[in-house]
Amino acid sequence: MHNMLIDKKIKTVLGTYKVSIRSGEKMLVLLSGAASFDTEQTFRPIINLLPENIGVFAIDYINSGLSSTEVQPFDLVQEATVIVNLIKKQQAKQIILVGHSLGGLYALHIVKQLDNVIGFIGIEPLNRESVLNPPHGPAYRKVEMEVAKLSEEGKIQLVKDRVYENFPKSLADEIWQTHILDEAREDEVVEEKHRDNWIETIKQYSEIMLPKTLPSILISQSFRANEYRRSEYYTDNSVVVSAGNFHQIHWEHPDIVARAIKTILGDEVL
Repeated sequence: MHNMLIDKKIKTVLGTYKVSIRSGEKMLVLLSGAASFDTEQTFRPIINLLPENIGVFAIDYINSGLSSTEVQPFDLVQEATVIVNLIKKQQAKQIILVGHSLGGLYALHIVKQLDNVIGFIGIEPLNRESVLNPPHGPAYRKVEMEVAKLSEEGKIQLVKDRVYENFPKSLADEIWQTHILDEAREDEVVEEKHRDNWIETIKQYSEIMLPKTLPSILISQSFRANEYRRSEYYTDNSVVVSAGNFHQIHWEHPDIVARAIKTILGDEVL
């Protein structure tokens, strides 16, 4: 239990989810990216910056984090629907969706099925352009070249370094241990299948966007700001905030994400 959160295991038709929950009339739904980390652990510094009366629902997708492996095949839209049913059981009056990377794609499908979402915060959420027609400006090419130089071991070490640079050691140890456990059970065939699944979801639901009037705050590296102004996450009530130097901006700048949440709640202005 962290900051009044309770960890639970919830069995569903897809598998058993690990969720961390704190009740509240206003509730954050935290949706991670496609990485082998526990959602609550990596969002904990953000949660700790928020009032304790704000509810939290942090969930690890099936086949990731501390959730189980799948018990039957499924696609992203099916999993989004299962997550929606779990959210509804929390009986919160207002929901704020917070999605990092792949979590943004889940959020697009979750918001369609809930009538009490009051805002979306996207931390470099996965968007159609980046998958189907990736930008190729100088800043993008620079990042691509830097990644291409790294061996697989180098990529792992880079992520580990970022974990230990951005979290207190005790929490970093916890995060990295979860990562090791999750990586050890990964099946490359299953991993590739799920990557194909979300790419196909983007193609199949090519017109899906956030509701036009929904407040959204999109947090990205500065060179990606215009990309997000063109994205399916940009609404009539959107703000793009530039921050950070790598994709996991919420690791580096939990204060900026917490301030964005308070802005949606009406407690603070960006």
